[in-house]
Amino acid sequence: MGLKDVQLASNLSILNDGPTVQQAADPQTPGLFTVPICLSSYNWNSPTTKDGLLDDLNVNGPRKAIPCYCGNLGKDTSSVWQAMGITGTVATKEYAKTVCPAQIGVKMRDWLERYVAYCRLGIRKGALGIVKTGKDGMCDLVIHELERKRIISTTDLEPEQSIAFKCKIKGSKKKKCKPYVKTPISSVWDDTMEAVRERKEKERSSVS
Repeated sequence: MGLKDVQLASNLSILNDGPTVQQAADPQTPGLFTVPICLSSYNWNSPTTKDGLLDDLNVNGPRKAIPCYCGNLGKDTSSVWQAMGITGTVATKEYAKTVCPAQIGVKMRDWLERYVAYCRLGIRKGALGIVKTGKDGMCDLVIHELERKRIISTTDLEPEQSIAFKCKIKGSKKKKCKPYVKTPISSVWDDTMEAVRERKEKERSSVS
């Protein structure tokens, strides 16, 4: 039996009996292919709207939900896109700039989480809220600090810590931001320690 005959027999066997465990794990098995997915509790990738009449004709339609955020702090987003073979193209950059912000806006309620999601996609909000290509200048510092403290989700932060991050990122001069704007990102934890302690003491007192 020649090579082609062996290949044909193998194909027929797969069609009749299904692939074996070994065959299913081998990407060179004829007739089999893998589709990368985001398998994570931190995954907000479902469609944002109901079916529309023209969705099938719109390449950037909201029903075509490419993962815009995957994994702890969105760290797996880029690897999923790479595995799908869609990184670096003009269409992908346009998708990240147009469709993903809508998905993020609908699915995420936490401001800092949305900010991190934008960072992972390499986009940022410019003047008047217009989304632009290129991540914000504070992205790397913010993500490094969150990962250094082993934060899995920004929703795990104390409210005071979230406010401090937002103040530092925006450089806000609002009254609530005054204690935070002149110190580096790494000072968030020390800057907010006393405020967190005082709030928790008040909460315990009100319960008792």
